[in-house]
Amino acid sequence: MSPVMMLDPNPINPYGTDLCNALVAQAVDTVLVTSHGYLHMARARCKVREVAAMSAPGRYLQKGLQHLQYLQFIRSLGVDRCPLVHAQWFRFRHEWRLFEWLKKRGVRVVWTAHNVLPHERAEAARGFYLEWYRVPDAIIVHTNHAKRRLQAEFFVEGERVHVVRPGPTEPIQSENGRRAAARDHLQLPRDGSIFLMYGHLRDYKGWQELLDAFEAVTASGHTFTLAIAGKASRDTVRSVRERIGRMEERARTGIRLFIGAEQVVAPDTAASLFAAADAVMLPYRAVTFSAVMLQALAAGRPVIAANLPGLAESLDPQRAGWLYQPGSHARLCEAMVTAISRGPNAGFPEAEIQKGLLRLHAWDSAGVQTANVYRGLGAPV
Repeated sequence: MSPVMMLDPNPINPYGTDLCNALVAQAVDTVLVTSHGYLHMARARCKVREVAAMSAPGRYLQKGLQHLQYLQFIRSLGVDRCPLVHAQWFRFRHEWRLFEWLKKRGVRVVWTAHNVLPHERAEAARGFYLEWYRVPDAIIVHTNHAKRRLQAEFFVEGERVHVVRPGPTEPIQSENGRRAAARDHLQLPRDGSIFLMYGHLRDYKGWQELLDAFEAVTASGHTFTLAIAGKASRDTVRSVRERIGRMEERARTGIRLFIGAEQVVAPDTAASLFAAADAVMLPYRAVTFSAVMLQALAAGRPVIAANLPGLAESLDPQRAGWLYQPGSHARLCEAMVTAISRGPNAGFPEAEIQKGLLRLHAWDSAGVQTANVYRGLGAPV
């Protein structure tokens, strides 16, 4: 029996690894096809092939050759009559024609729509996705809201769309897992509240609004620390530093940056950041789903998030944080002040946060549901 091919040309995001591991646990023979420089080999329990172009600045000739090899590999799946291909990211949009060709060769195509539309230039991309969403035999989304959007905005038949809620990123063990030790390791204050913004720093994630709120709350007399960590473009790193430079000294000295131009945060540092934090900030402007939210809740950390439909489905504000009106500076500040007043972990028990998360998001159930999607298409898995 030929294996399922999981195409995940993103060497950093752990979703493909976690899903493949969950499928292997369901006895689904799965091969993860990813990029050169794949970061999760140590915990992959499936077969892994590094084929797609590396994710790194420069090296354009090398990356161009690797991309051609990736396209040839996808084409070979149709020649060899692979039973099922499950993809989730395009490196370049022209790749969709290959998936259309695979279908004509009898290959079943499954697509995970992590986002209904790209976060940047969404409307410019709408025409492309109107075409693309007609191709897959099945589309997996993470929220009911995303399913409704696919049906209403892209006219996708409901029976082709499956809501499969992923589990959190597998926890990374850290010797700095305890709060005090983590703060010492990161040279963060032992006392007082620490709020964390973590992930790929992009404009739609609202870092500007968060800095405005931090400055306002600090000016009102509250003393706390804001840690901002993740990968960012060189322009974004410069913009963040310039914005912080315009703050009053009291606010400026309360911000700690763990960002680098096109550099991801080391796994042990990321684990320490979540261990050190009292709350994780998601002041997003528009988003379909957030893996960072799951990472925070898995670490037992409450979340302060904009009340967007894709986030509200996963967060119980009675047990794990706050949802505030998107775009409301006053409501964001109010939630931050409340969290500070409640002390360590913003007053939420870690274990209760984790239990609440696993009621909705667990990889074992995601593996079962995804395998059932494959079988519903008649794939021999």
